Amino acid sequence: MNAPSLRIHAHKGEALYQDVSDLLLALESSDARIPLYAGVKDWCALFGVSRSTAYNLLARGAIRAKRIGGRTLIDVRHSAEWLSSQPDATFGRRAA
Repeated sequence: MNAPSLRIHAHKGEALYQDVSDLLLALESSDARIPLYAGVKDWCALFGVSRSTAYNLLARGAIRAKRIGGRTLIDVRHSAEWLSSQPDATFGRRAA
């Protein structure tokens, strides 16, 4: 089963990135066109987290957002930088 692709838009319906890996690769590029903000639903789909996790991260100040009217727009660049700063996951057997 394939995960649905997410199209992040900068403006006027122009698709920039299909998923978070494309976004993170673009961050490393000097000529990247990264959308500034995403609504909570799109941000959650892009970063693969639940709405409650997104709001917990916002409450802790780990990620940033703006309120425009009744809408919360999360800072995508800051979020991608925050994600990159997190330690790598480690997997393996526990010592017996």
